Amino acid sequence: MVVIGAAIVAVSCERGPRGPSEEQLRNRFALTLPGYVQLSSFGVQVQENIANDVEPVFKTRFVAKVRVTEDMFREERREAGVILIRRSAKSGAEYSLYGVATSVPHAGGWQVDSVLEDNPIARLGGPREIFSGRTVVLGTDEESALREEIARAARIEEERIEAKRSRINSILKRAAEAARTGDTLSEIFVLELGPGETSPIFDTSSGSYAVAWKELDGLTGLHCEFRGECFATDARAPWQRKDQLNWYFKGGGKGTRLELTVFVNR
Repeated sequence: MVVIGAAIVAVSCERGPRGPSEEQLRNRFALTLPGYVQLSSFGVQVQENIANDVEPVFKTRFVAKVRVTEDMFREERREAGVILIRRSAKSGAEYSLYGVATSVPHAGGWQVDSVLEDNPIARLGGPREIFSGRTVVLGTDEESALREEIARAARIEEERIEAKRSRINSILKRAAEAARTGDTLSEIFVLELGPGETSPIFDTSSGSYAVAWKELDGLTGLHCEFRGECFATDARAPWQRKDQLNWYFKGGGKGTRLELTVFVNR
């Protein structure tokens, strides 16, 4: 009995502790995959204890076959607040993943950390629903519709700006005429400028009219005297000088709303 027992102990010591099984590694690896990736197969190529029998550390080289269960998309760029995406893979596409798992005993089981040598799944992006905001798939009817939408919005904005400029130029024309005929004129109107948008150029060099304005939050900004230089009474004034007597307004980062008074007093 002693000899047999010794023989058993000797054999046991020669073999050493066993590492995690293929099934254990497969189950642990499956838990690391995103919900839209399904594990098809998992195989161990080689396993070795690189430490000692008391505190073993098992390295396991494996290969896994996976497939995506949804169409996959990558973000290409953004236009007009829309995320433009391109299909990177169709649902059902399969990929091979090669990696090494490091396993150590922990609380009667195994703590496993897997590192992939390459991860083509990460380069695919993800399903469409992972993107936050409106998305359009490039190369589809969605993109054509978006292009039409952007062009239509640009036309509307251009018409809006042109109508605004026409109104201002009409007021300035009446002011110049009033100055020529000796009449009195005073017109107040609201000027709204989008971010970076510029107004028509105001020319007070002839002295035909004067302009005063204030931002609608009550801050006085700019005043142009007859035949005089424009001056700002607030450092944040959204006006830009073209030369000494020609100037224009420019919308700030969030746009600008001004109340302007064009007047001719005799």
